[in-house]
Amino acid sequence: MTVRRDLLLSGVISPVVTPLCKDRSLDQASFERLVEFELEGGVSALFVLGTGGEGPYLDMSQREDVVASAVKLVRGRVPIVVGISDIGTARALRNLELSLAAGVDGLVSTPPFYGEVSEAEIDLHFRTLAQAAKGLPLYAYDIPSKVGVKIPVTTTLRLAHEGVIRGIKDSSGDMDEFRRLCLALAGLDGFSLLTGSDSSADMALFEQADGMIAGMANVDPHGFARMYRAALSKDWAAARTEQDRLFSLRDITRAGLPRVSSFSATIGSFKAALVHRGVIECDALQLPLCELDDREKSVVADLVERAGLGPVAPA
Repeated sequence: MTVRRDLLLSGVISPVVTPLCKDRSLDQASFERLVEFELEGGVSALFVLGTGGEGPYLDMSQREDVVASAVKLVRGRVPIVVGISDIGTARALRNLELSLAAGVDGLVSTPPFYGEVSEAEIDLHFRTLAQAAKGLPLYAYDIPSKVGVKIPVTTTLRLAHEGVIRGIKDSSGDMDEFRRLCLALAGLDGFSLLTGSDSSADMALFEQADGMIAGMANVDPHGFARMYRAALSKDWAAARTEQDRLFSLRDITRAGLPRVSSFSATIGSFKAALVHRGVIECDALQLPLCELDDREKSVVADLVERAGLGPVAPA
C-alpha cells in the first residue's frame, strides 16, 4: 500500500464508531457494513479510533484489530487517519507505532490528558509525535471538553507554519478562535483546517474551512456529503437547508440524558441509530460507557425516521 505523505484532508471525514459484539470484541461483519455504508455515502476519508470510535477506551488488541481491519476493508479507496491520543506522549507513541505498522495515511492526536499541560508541553508533545511519524501527516485534535485543555492558537499557528502538524480538527466550540484560525491559516499550503462540529459545519465551510470531521456522519453520511457539495458550489441556501435537517437529527444525542453521561449518550445514540438502520448488529459500548435503554433507543429510532432515514436496503 502507498502511504499518502502528501495527504490533504478535505470534505466529509467520518469518525467511524467501533462496532462491538456483546463480549466487546470487534464485530468484523458490522465494521465491514459500516465502512461500505460510509464510502457509498460519499465521505472523503475515514477517521478510526477517535472520540466516536472509543479510541482511548479500547485496549491494544482491540486497537490493532480496528486499524488492521480498516486498512484491509478500505483498500486505498479513501485515506484512513487514526487517533493515537493517550494520557501521555509515551503512550501516544506506542499507538503511533501500531498505526505506522498497519500502513495508514495519517495520525491524529489531542494534547496529553489527565494531568494538566502547559503550552510548552503541548508543543513538545506534537513535535515528539511528528518526529516519530517518519513523514506521515500528523493532525492536531483540539477538544478541550474531553482533554481539559485547549490548544492555544499561538501553538497551532507555530506548529502549522513550521510543518509539524498538517491540519487541525477544531472541536473546541469556540467560534471566535476558529475564525481566528481561518483568517490566519486558510490557504496555507498543505494544511487542512477541519471543523469538528456537526451542527455548524456549514458556517465553518463559509469561513473557508477545508472540511469537517462530523460524528453524525456515522448516521447520515449522505446528508453531510450533500451539504458539502452545496457549499463547494456556493449554494449556501441549500447547504443551510441540509445543515438544519442534520441539526435536528442531532437531537438523538440527547436521548440518553441525564441518565448517562453526554459521552455515552452521544456514542450510544450513534450506535443505536446504526442498529436501527441495519448497518451494525449491536450497540455495545466499551466500559465504563453505558448503552441506551429501550426507551431511549425508541426515541433515537423515532428521530431517525423523522429525518427520513429508514433502514438501509441490503446490498
